[in-house]
Amino acid sequence: NLVKALDFMRKTIVSGLPKGHTDQYCKVAAEGREKESYFEIEILLNKKYYAYGFEIILNQSRFLSEWLVELTPDHKEKLVFSRDISKGIYELGEEIMEKGLIEKLSVYAEDIQEDGSVLFLSIMNQNKKTLYQQFAQAGIFQDIYMWIKNHLDIHYPDRPISDYSYMAKTENVNEICRTIAAFGTGITDVQTVEVPVEKVFAHIPKQIQDILLADIEESDGTVRLLDLLRRDEIWFVNKRNSGKSDIYSLEEYSARFDQKIDKVYLEGRYGGIPVFHTVFPLRKA
Repeated sequence: NLVKALDFMRKTIVSGLPKGHTDQYCKVAAEGREKESYFEIEILLNKKYYAYGFEIILNQSRFLSEWLVELTPDHKEKLVFSRDISKGIYELGEEIMEKGLIEKLSVYAEDIQEDGSVLFLSIMNQNKKTLYQQFAQAGIFQDIYMWIKNHLDIHYPDRPISDYSYMAKTENVNEICRTIAAFGTGITDVQTVEVPVEKVFAHIPKQIQDILLADIEESDGTVRLLDLLRRDEIWFVNKRNSGKSDIYSLEEYSARFDQKIDKVYLEGRYGGIPVFHTVFPLRKA
């Protein structure tokens, strides 16, 4: 659900509300049909943190609010812009108060002041090339939009990790080798070869679920990628039987610094455990 929400957010900003969005509200409770959905993403851009988001009633295709703020080191928010669409109110921050720019932005904002069908960030990236050439301070609208469009890459389980076009060039393969080696995996070379699907399947154990859940001992010196992340960079998603999902950080747990996170995770201490038997049903003895 988290991945789908990010994908929905990206599509909405770049291309408008996607087909079928009116039926994508939370159906756990009856009131979900008329309830607002909240989307927000935090971005590190040019050594600054920003938060962009919007609220929408999906079943009505109606945006309620939209905002973009800079998150400062002292845990405060510096306004770039905000819209309260239901009240027809907008506000522009001091960072974009450049003479000439503020007048243009005000015109754009007033044009959609009570329009709940469009996003200001999207409007600011439609035929605005001249604006960005004239006013450097306006660049934040373009930078945020282009990051979401070009760098928020969504992958679903049925999508290949890569189409291998990136690895087709020799220099790219060398870069991949250096990256993998930097993680201490022991892998020093990568080659692309064509392998028949049948041959691959022949080497996959029948009891694959046992392998996925096995406590595999790692060789000395191997650095696990999970342990390279800071605790505030590791998040778990726990889906309830009701259909709701909870997302929480490893930082919320008082885990020892030397704890094998992957092993403890599979033991169920952090929740959010993948239910493999839904994919690979276990047979009763």
